[in-house]
Amino acid sequence: MSILKYEFYKIMCKKLLLLLILALFLVNGYMYINEHTNDGALTPEVYYSLEKEYAGLPPDQAVSRLAQEEGELSALGFIRYFRSKEMQEELVKEQISPMLEQLEKPLSYEGLIAKYKDSRYMNDGELLNDYCYSLSLLKEKLQYIKDYPGFIDSMEEKAREMQSVSIFNKPGTFSYRNTVKTPGDFEHLKGIKLKPGDQKGIVTSTKFGMTDIVIIALIFLLCIYLFLHEKENGLINLMKACENGRIPVILSKLAVLALAAAALSAVFYGSVLILGSRLYGFGDGSRYVQSMSAFRDCSLLLTVKEYIILFIFTKVLTAVLTSLVFAMLFNVLSNAKAIYIGLGLFMGASYMCYAFIHPASYINVFKYLNIFAFFNVFGLYGEYTNINLFGFPVSTVFASLLVFLIISPTACLINIFAYSRLYTGPGGMLDMLLNKLSLKRARLSGNTSLFRHEAYKVFIAGKVYLVILIALVISYGNIDFTPLLMGQDVAVYKSYVDSMAGGITPEKTERIKAERKRFDDIPLEIEKLNISFKNGAITGQELSYKLREITLFAEMRQGFDRLENQYQYLVDLKKDSNINGSFVCELSSDYIFNNKTRDLFNGLLYCILLILCISNIFPMDYRNGMINILKCTRHGRLKLFAYKSLIGGITALILLIIVYSPYYINLLTKYDIKDWSAPIQSIRILGGADIDISISGFIVLANLLQLGGCLAMTAFILLISQLVKKQSFCIFAATVLFGFPFLMGLMGMSSVNSFTLNTSFLLFSSFAGAAAFGGLTVYFTVLGILAALAVAWGGCIYNGNEFKTHKLKGNSTAAELRG
Repeated sequence: MSILKYEFYKIMCKKLLLLLILALFLVNGYMYINEHTNDGALTPEVYYSLEKEYAGLPPDQAVSRLAQEEGELSALGFIRYFRSKEMQEELVKEQISPMLEQLEKPLSYEGLIAKYKDSRYMNDGELLNDYCYSLSLLKEKLQYIKDYPGFIDSMEEKAREMQSVSIFNKPGTFSYRNTVKTPGDFEHLKGIKLKPGDQKGIVTSTKFGMTDIVIIALIFLLCIYLFLHEKENGLINLMKACENGRIPVILSKLAVLALAAAALSAVFYGSVLILGSRLYGFGDGSRYVQSMSAFRDCSLLLTVKEYIILFIFTKVLTAVLTSLVFAMLFNVLSNAKAIYIGLGLFMGASYMCYAFIHPASYINVFKYLNIFAFFNVFGLYGEYTNINLFGFPVSTVFASLLVFLIISPTACLINIFAYSRLYTGPGGMLDMLLNKLSLKRARLSGNTSLFRHEAYKVFIAGKVYLVILIALVISYGNIDFTPLLMGQDVAVYKSYVDSMAGGITPEKTERIKAERKRFDDIPLEIEKLNISFKNGAITGQELSYKLREITLFAEMRQGFDRLENQYQYLVDLKKDSNINGSFVCELSSDYIFNNKTRDLFNGLLYCILLILCISNIFPMDYRNGMINILKCTRHGRLKLFAYKSLIGGITALILLIIVYSPYYINLLTKYDIKDWSAPIQSIRILGGADIDISISGFIVLANLLQLGGCLAMTAFILLISQLVKKQSFCIFAATVLFGFPFLMGLMGMSSVNSFTLNTSFLLFSSFAGAAAFGGLTVYFTVLGILAALAVAWGGCIYNGNEFKTHKLKGNSTAAELRG
C-alpha cells in the first residue's frame, strides 16, 4: 500500500503534469464551444415551445399540421420579401397564389393576409425565420418517428430480398448468416414509443473527437512519468534490487495509471457532455435513443440517460485498456525513441485498419476491434454492425467487450513479466556486440572537428540515420509508378486543355467557338442524316457509321464543357483583374495545389520524423552529466550550441527534401504543367491571390516559406529539449504542441490552422484568399520573431553558468555534512 501511495504522490507532485492537464481541459472545452457556436446550428428557443405543443398529437396528424403551418409561413416570408422590393401587390398575389393552392388545405391570398394580419411575423423577419426553421426541424423529427415502425417492419422483407441475390443466399457464409441475424436483433424494438427531442446535444458531445486525442496524450504523459522517467535517470535497476522493487512496484504503477486514466476520461468526457447539455440540451432523458434519427440503426433498447452513462463507462474502459497497452510498450521497449516509434507504428496501423478497411470486408474484425474503433463509442452503440468472426456474424459490442476482457489481463501479465524479468541496462546484447566490433574496427584519425564530432553523436550514436532510412522508405513508397488512369470525360478534357496550353489567343477562341457550334448542331446533323437516308442519298450502313461518329463526338461534351468553363474563367480574369491567364490542366493544379488532407498528413509525418531526429540533440549531454564537462572547455558553450542548432537545421532540411520529393516527382512524371511561366491566377483555386508571380515562382516561394516554418519548428523543439532536459518529455511536449494540431486539422477542425504551424504546410491553399498575402506576411513575420527568440533563449540557457551553480550547491551540501 505504501508503494501505491508513493506512486500516486509522485504523479500529484508533478506541477508540469497538473498544469498541462488543466490547460488541455480548458482547451478541450473551448474547442467544443468554438466549433459548435460558429456553425450557426443553435436551436431557437421557440422550437422547445413547439415541441411541447405538438407532444400529445399522433405523429401523422402532427406532421400534417406542421406542413400546413410551414407552407403558410413560408408564403408569408416571400410576401415580406416581395414587399421590401416594392413589388406591386397584384404581382405579389400572382406569385404567391400557386404556392397556397398546393397546400394540403388550400388557402387564398386574401385569406392568408387576413389570418396573419395582426401577427408579429408580418413585422419581425428574424422571428419568422426562427419559427419557420423550428417548424421544419420539428416536422423532420416527427416524420422520422412516423416512419420508424415501417423501417423496423421492413427488415424481414429486405432480408428476403437480399437472400434472392447470389452472394447472400449461400448457407454457411457470413453474408447469409448476417442477413438472417439482422431482423432478429431489431425484433424487440417493434412497438416502442418514440418522443421528439433535439439530438444535437447528444450527438455533438458524444462524437467530439478532440477529447480522444487529449486523453491519449495524457495517458502517454502518465506513462512517461511512471515508467520512462526512472529509466532515463538510471534508477530502474536500483529499484529492482530492493525487496519489493519488482512485482509490487509494477502492480502499483499499473493501478495508478489505470485509475488516473479512468478519472481523467470521466472528467474530460463528462465536461463535454455538460457543455453539450448547456448549448443544446438533451431533452427528455427517459425517451429512447431511437427517438433520434442519428440512432435509427441502434439495436440496443436504451434511454438517453442510459446511453450517457454507458458512454462514460465505455470511454473509461477504453482509456484503461489504452493505458495498459501503452504501458506494455513502455516496459518492453528500451528507450524513448524506440517507444515513440513503437507507439507510432501501433497507432498508425490501427488507424489504417479503421479508416481503410471496408465495413463489409471479410477482415472487418481489424477495423472494429482496435483502439480507434473503441474510442468511437457513438459508432459502437449508434450503428448496427456485425464483424466476421470465422464466418459467423458477431455484434461489435459483444466482441469489443470480449477483447477488453482478454487484452486487459494479458497486457497486465506482459507488463509484470517485462518489468520483472527483462534486461533494463543501457543497451541490449546486440548493442553490446556491435559496440565491441566497432571498437575493433575503429581507427584513431586524430580529427578534432567539433562539428563532425557532434554530427557523429547525433546521426550515428543517436541512431538518427535509422529514422532517415525509414523516411526514405516511406518517401519511396509515395512515388506513384502506376500509369495515370482517368475516365473518358477527364481524358477528353485533358486532351483539349493540353492542346490549348498557353495563353488565350484569337485562334484558340475561334476553335472553342467552332467546337461549341459543333456540339450545338448535333441535333441538326442527325436530322440531316435522317433526311438523306429517307431520300436515298446514303445507305443504312453509311447512316449507322455516321451516327456512331456523331455519338462518339457527343460523348466528348462533358470534357469540352469543363474546358469551356475554364476558358470563361480566364476571360473573366482578364476582364476583372487584367491578368493574362493561361490554360493549365486542372488535374495537375489540383494534384499539387488542392489537396489539404495530403498536406496535413505530410506535415504530421514530417513533424514526427523531425521530433525523433532532433529531440535528443541537447538532452544526450544532460543524461550523464556530460554538460558540466563540456561547459568547461574552450568551445563548449555558444560555439557548441551553434553547431548543435546547425545540425538540427540541416536535419530539418534533409527531412523536408525526403518527405516532399515524391510529390514533385509524381507531378513532373504524371501531372506535368505545360506552362510553368503562367500567372498563378491561371489556376482557379488561386484566382484571388494578390501576388504577381508565375506558377514556378509561386512553388519556389511556397517551399522557401515552408522551409522557414520547418526551421522555426526546429528552433522550438530544440528550445523545449533544453527546458525539459529529457528526450521523453521533449517528445511528448513537441508532439502535443506541433503534432496534435495536424491531427485536429485532419479531423476537420480548421480553426487551429491559423495560429499553429499548420499554415506553414498549407501554403498552397492559404494563398487563395484575396488578402492572403498580407496575412501570411504577418504570420511569417511573427513566426520568424518567435523562432529568433527561441534561438536566443536557447543560447542563453546553454551559455548559462549551470556548472558553477551545481558546484556551489555541492559545496554548501558538503559544508552542511561537515557541520
